[in-house]
Amino acid sequence: MAAAVELITAPWNLGLRPPAPGREPGTWRAPRALLSAGLEERLRADRVTELDRPPYEFDPQPATRVRNG
Repeated sequence: MAAAVELITAPWNLGLRPPAPGREPGTWRAPRALLSAGLEERLRADRVTELDRPPYEFDPQPATRVRNG
């Protein structure tokens, strides 16, 4: 018997710096692109949970110098 598969998408920019002043990196689009390419069907997911995209922070956090940690 196969285990149930739940796919959880997490659109995020993972600490990336802006590609240009005032421009947000586009990696947050990856989960939607993977779903559009058939990932859900390929994995035979029983359920897909799509998390909201957090707001992008252009400035690094002072203590760590990491963006969007």
